[in-house]
Amino acid sequence: MKIFLAVVFILCTSFSAFGQSDIQYFISINGNLYLPFNSGKQIYPILGYDPGADPKILLGGFGVGFTAVKEWKDKFLLKAQVNTSRHAYWDEPMEMKDANNNPLGSYVGKSVDYVLGTTVTLQYRLTNKVAIGTGFGGDFMVLSVYDFSTFASVDDQKIRNNYYKFFTPVIPLELSFYLNKVLVNLRYEQGLVNRYRKPLADYEKDNYGLLVFEFGYRLK
Repeated sequence: MKIFLAVVFILCTSFSAFGQSDIQYFISINGNLYLPFNSGKQIYPILGYDPGADPKILLGGFGVGFTAVKEWKDKFLLKAQVNTSRHAYWDEPMEMKDANNNPLGSYVGKSVDYVLGTTVTLQYRLTNKVAIGTGFGGDFMVLSVYDFSTFASVDDQKIRNNYYKFFTPVIPLELSFYLNKVLVNLRYEQGLVNRYRKPLADYEKDNYGLLVFEFGYRLK
């Protein structure tokens, strides 16, 4: 319910700026790369192959979304989007032990975050088809899971992460191509705060960026 109310508030605020007419609507899909900072996490590919992994095909970040765009004055566009996405990354190594507390070694697993993200940007038209812009947005954490099943044969292979904040504000930078009924969008989102909750946040830092490759089809 908190997620629903937060997104409704942001979108209502955005669309009140748009007005009620001449809005283009897009349904979109995206692939995304989670870019960790200040931690031992590593980038997980959107799509990759590792013969030593199980499964060998590595499927990373992706999502679906909805976008609205309105022309504003001569050279500007107002753009708002909301999406549900999966973010994947190699997490920090975890020391594993068996039922008798004997060490099994150190394993690097992947983490998967399920996130509801929204941004509002003001774009400047470079040409009729190309625009750049920036604005404000946020990521709302729905669920985060640490999965070490890729390289470890153990019974309980997934652990829910409860040490991340519910909301992370972000600053988006966008490059958009408007091609007839197609929207091609490259967006970088920079998280503004440490993701960790207290007390972990008192001695650990976890900041991130997100690189999003987005393809939208115009509905109106």
